[in-house]
Amino acid sequence: MMIKEIKQEEFKEAIAEGFVLLDVYGPHCGPCRMLDKTLHILEREYPDMTILKLDSSLNEQFCEENHIVGVPTLFFFFNGELKERLTGALSEDELMEIAGPYLYA
Repeated sequence: MMIKEIKQEEFKEAIAEGFVLLDVYGPHCGPCRMLDKTLHILEREYPDMTILKLDSSLNEQFCEENHIVGVPTLFFFFNGELKERLTGALSEDELMEIAGPYLYA
């Protein structure tokens, strides 16, 4: 599956099924750009993983409602339920440590 950019209006429907990684990023954020490279690697290696991106500068209400104070902030959902939330760029290994149990359940 391709990495998909979403808006806050699409959020609930987008996370409803399967394992979803949501990356809330900032357009001028260095760590966000580093993480983006890692997400593209995951996209190729794990096609069953849904990866979504949400621009914090264009979705301020979402950021307020979800108490996002730093980017990148990553949300990990399984069938619509939040399983993990982390702030900061993570390596591929760190991401897979969290995602693995849900991808191979």
